[in-house]
Amino acid sequence: MQNLQIIFTVLAAVCIAALIPLGAIFGWGYAILCAMFAVLFFLLMKLCKQSVDSNASPLSPSLPSDESEKTESEQSSESKNDVK
Repeated sequence: MQNLQIIFTVLAAVCIAALIPLGAIFGWGYAILCAMFAVLFFLLMKLCKQSVDSNASPLSPSLPSDESEKTESEQSSESKNDVK
């Protein structure tokens, strides 16, 4: 799913980059069509990103953020190091 997200991002960027040249060479109708494809690819990219984020494991380990979350053994070893 991550690969699709990257592909859709690149396709949306290519469509945005081609807007002005397409409009100048072939007509502004083609530029509007290209803009609609850019929006479509952008929305598909957001959909893939949302899917990847929702599949992320909520049980991933987290690091302690402050002193209150440390275990007793960590706190006792720190106090021994302070005494030395």
